[in-house]
Amino acid sequence: CPEAINIGLRKVGYKHDDVLMDDDIRVLPGWLDNIEEYKKIADIIGFKLLFPNGKIAHAGGFVTFDPIRKICGLLFKKPTYQLFSINVIGYNEKDKGQYDKIKFLPHVTTSLIYIKKEVFQKIKKMSVWKGHQFEDVDFGFRALEKGFKILYTPNKAIHLLTATKKDFNNINKKAEINYL
Repeated sequence: CPEAINIGLRKVGYKHDDVLMDDDIRVLPGWLDNIEEYKKIADIIGFKLLFPNGKIAHAGGFVTFDPIRKICGLLFKKPTYQLFSINVIGYNEKDKGQYDKIKFLPHVTTSLIYIKKEVFQKIKKMSVWKGHQFEDVDFGFRALEKGFKILYTPNKAIHLLTATKKDFNNINKKAEINYL
């Protein structure tokens, strides 16, 4: 919840690096392996999240822009949410090590993330939106805009709650709230 993150950050005063972790994350042995090396090359570090069944919940992400949808949106006066797609790498794939290399990406989930203090000193807070939450995507793009680097690592944790969420119905309607 971005409001809770912002309250916590104000209380600690942006004085040190922080790990943000949802209460439904269970870290696995080795989840912080190589963190000192990663910190030398990146400012935000994300981790591979797995569902309890071993399938991938999140291995980083990217956003794509669809110019055809933009044209259709202008022609038919549709809300702007249709202009882009948020893509989660590896979602619901069996983890066979196919995403076990570090790489720079524009987006890692804030469900489990290491953030250097300099990032929060410049960005200050997470955006708070209504409807479906894309605050982590927004945070990543704001960080990139300020020149920070985002690194995905294959260090693993289990994400419990997301595995139980079955209601992805009307996701566009939930996202639309943020753009009207």
